[in-house]
Parts: sequence; structure tokens; C-alpha cells
Amino acid sequence: VTGLSSSAITNNSATISWALVNGALSYAVDYKLSTTNTWTSLSSSQQTTSANLSGLLANSTYNWRVRSTCNAGNGDSIQASFTTLPNCETPTRLSTTAITGTSATLNWGSVTNAINYSLEYKLSSSNTWELFGDKLTTSSASLTNLLNASTYNWRVTATCSIGSSSPVSASFTTLCQSQYDNSTNGNISGAATIPFNTNINGLINVSGDMDNYKIVFTKGGTITITLTNLIANYNIKLLNGAGTQVAISQKSNKSNESISYSVTPGTYYAQVYGASSSIFNASNCYVLKVALGTAAKTLDALTSARNNANAETIELNPGRSVVLYPNPVKEKLNIQLNGIDGISDIFVYNASGEKMISSKTDKSLTSLDFSMLKVGYYTIKVINNNKIVSSLKVIKL
Repeated sequence: VTGLSSSAITNNSATISWALVNGALSYAVDYKLSTTNTWTSLSSSQQTTSANLSGLLANSTYNWRVRSTCNAGNGDSIQASFTTLPNCETPTRLSTTAITGTSATLNWGSVTNAINYSLEYKLSSSNTWELFGDKLTTSSASLTNLLNASTYNWRVTATCSIGSSSPVSASFTTLCQSQYDNSTNGNISGAATIPFNTNINGLINVSGDMDNYKIVFTKGGTITITLTNLIANYNIKLLNGAGTQVAISQKSNKSNESISYSVTPGTYYAQVYGASSSIFNASNCYVLKVALGTAAKTLDALTSARNNANAETIELNPGRSVVLYPNPVKEKLNIQLNGIDGISDIFVYNASGEKMISSKTDKSLTSLDFSMLKVGYYTIKVINNNKIVSSLKVIKL
């Protein structure tokens, strides 16, 4: 027998073949692991010049041999070998790092023979997985726009030339701080603009930490700033646009802080800080809220500036509203939630009542991608605390 070859090798199978022997009645085919001395008979009367081996061990070397049977007797056994491919291993060493209130970095160990990875994530309370990417070539990924103080599950699957691994899962919980308590708000120049009548979660998480929040008033009048849910002795100041203190609340121990003040139109800053540099807590968030009194207005500065972009507005009560813009929309629809606390569900329905988009947010401004939707009328519903707070129509161009 000549022309021995091995082909179509996978992690658990292979095809072996040899050249036709003139006058051969049949062939005897045996195989074994190279580490053993015991041969396994595949066939003692193989009629064709190829055979399929299955049920093999991954990443293992096998010997195989074949001899011909003729009328004159048996030929000599001729031997060859091949090595099966390794399995597509399940990723290991899953970890989550750089966790903030709205982001996290997911990490896993590289799989030796992986071509790429598929990564999915979801809120632990949801039954629907969101695909982050199915052709990832690195062993880490960064998630953004997450909900604060929420537990997420994530899973990763390796894809190899022989198939895919089983998915492996892990979980993490975002910090309680909101997106407004960011890395730049240690001074007023880096302060984020916060919405009114909305609970803002923040952390005084290291020694000497100080959080500044920008407040923009388009109408003068009375306001009330409260600082609650205090795990330590925190104080609050109100600064004018130049950074000069105009009001302060500094009660002792863990007492809630409150400032009532009459503002004029313009920019102010709410500043939260520990009573001393040694007072901080890296795990428990305070709650800051700027409530409008006679300075009540429907739109904050951001929405007001954009209100000429064909906005659609629903007034709920003083200080609370939902604004959609632009309307009509081609690609991106912006949804501004003013004075609406907590997590809101946003649903987009087509004219037939089919749900086309769903989103969950605790932010005052959310953007939805309308670029893939067909031209026509759509209904946007916002649900907060299990109640529909608005139902607005938009036109997709």
C-alpha cells in the first residue's frame, strides 16, 4: 500500500486515504493513540481507499495503518500519523475593572486558537441579551452608557476554526454615582450641567474630594437645594458664576443639608464636600436635588437652546416635561426628560403598533437611532414608575 495521507482533520475526526492496490480484495485499517500500544480495528474488510475516523481526542497524535488483502495473501501494514486540532476552549479569568456609575471594562483570558470573540451583556433584571460585538479580536471591551447602581450580566464566547466554545458568564454592579459626578467635576470648570427636580447621585470617595455641579437658570426666582442620604458629614455650598459663595449649609454629623435661595438668571454651581478632608466614603452615594420654586421653567438650558429644532413638547406639571427633537427626524431622535426622577423606559411603536425600539435610561437626555426605520409616523412612549408619562408622535423622513 502506498500514498497514505490524512485530511479534513478536526478536533475529533479525520479522513485517512491511500492509493489503490491492483488486485486487492479489501483493506484492513487500524488506528491508535501514539501513546498506547493497543490498536483499534476500524475495518478488516474496507472496500474503498479512504475511511473516516471519529470520536477522537482533541489535540492528540494518532497512528494509523493499512494493509491490503489479495487472493495471494495479505500485504504488509504501512503506517502513518496525524494530530487532531485542539478544542475551542472556553475563555477563563473573567474580570470586570474600571467600574464607574455608567461604565465598566470587561476582561477575559485569551484562547490560544481563537479567531475572535462574541460579547453580550444585559441588565440582570432583563431576559434580553444585547450584542456588544461578535468579531472582537481583543480580550477586553469597555461598556458605556450604563445605568448607575445596577447589576449587569455579561458573557463571552470564543470562535475558532473548528467551531465555537461554550459561553461563560460573569456579572458586576455599577457604582451608585450618576454620570454627572464625573472625573472633571473637582472644580467648577469641569462641572456637568444637571437637570432640575431630579435626584443626582454622587460620591465623595477619596480624601479631599469635592464635587461641583453646574446649574443654569433662564428665569430668576426661588430655588431649594437639598443634600440627603448622607453616610458622613457632608456640606453644600451655592456658588455664583464667578465661583463666589452666595449660600452654604453645614450641619453637623449626618444631618441632611438644605439651601433656599433667590437666584437671578445665569449660571450657578452646587458644591458638595466633606466637613474635613478626612471625611469620605467610597461606597455610598449622597443625593443632590435642585428644586425650582418661583424660578420654575419647563426646559433646561440645553433643551431651550435646541428648542427651535422642531421640538415636540409635552408639559406634565411645573418643572416636568418631555421634549423630542428634531421632529421630523432622519437619523437621531433626542429625548429630553426634565424633572423626571429614576429609571424611565422609552418605547418606539410604528403605525401598526409594533414595538420597534426599546431603551432604558436614568439620564435627562437620551438619543435613539432612527436611521434604520422606514419612513412614516411613530409613537414615542415614556414610562416612569410603571406609569405612562408621555405619548408623542414623530415623523421619520
